[in-house]
Amino acid sequence: MLATALYCWNSSSIFVTKINKGLFFLIFALSTKIFTLFSLLSLKWRKKSLIIILWIGLSFSFISIPAFWNEPRHSPIALLYSWNEAASSAGKALNPIEVRGRRNPSLPGLILRLAHVPPERSKADVLTAFMICALVALIWRKLSANFSARTSWLSWLAITPAIHPLPWWHLYILTFPLAMIVVNQSIKFKNRKALFLATLSIFLIGCSTETFLGQIGVFLEITLAKTWGTLLLLHSLLLLNKKTSF
Repeated sequence: MLATALYCWNSSSIFVTKINKGLFFLIFALSTKIFTLFSLLSLKWRKKSLIIILWIGLSFSFISIPAFWNEPRHSPIALLYSWNEAASSAGKALNPIEVRGRRNPSLPGLILRLAHVPPERSKADVLTAFMICALVALIWRKLSANFSARTSWLSWLAITPAIHPLPWWHLYILTFPLAMIVVNQSIKFKNRKALFLATLSIFLIGCSTETFLGQIGVFLEITLAKTWGTLLLLHSLLLLNKKTSF
């Protein structure tokens, strides 16, 4: 997903005014885990953008033809029901530690864990994630207003795991492209503070696991070290952007 998104994105993709191959496959790749579409909020939307998205969404429906054909009586209602069951199956099928425990280091996961919401209530995950998405989007749109198109998109991509209801650990790979850019620019402009914070954030994102650090890793998993590392990376980006725009 990440490789496809990085390959398809280019500066011309930020203006959603017409359907092109790059935009189509960018949206297709980011729709893989649904909430990964969050990074598309960095694009420049126009009045005709909704029509374009609807056409792209309609084209995606053709991918569901094999599943539709496999449904009893080829019912679209049954297909939607099956899709909903599959999308909400994590809370019912997985161990609670995977959904409400330390294996889920996202902000929605933290809120639902503190609120003692049972993992079976998947609608609570979706609702909480949407609320956090809206709040974070309002804040970050203002803070990232002066970023270049590339940096802006990579920053939105990096935020995605933190607001995703079920990112687990693997989705935090979305922070790595931005981390590479921040470290590179910190060295280039000799900004030691930004470099230190970016390095620390990479450590928290990549190494805060029981496998790597034992009991200390368990503590870091429980305290959402990967998400705090992501926020620290964004802070280092803001520090760096005060002195130079890239």
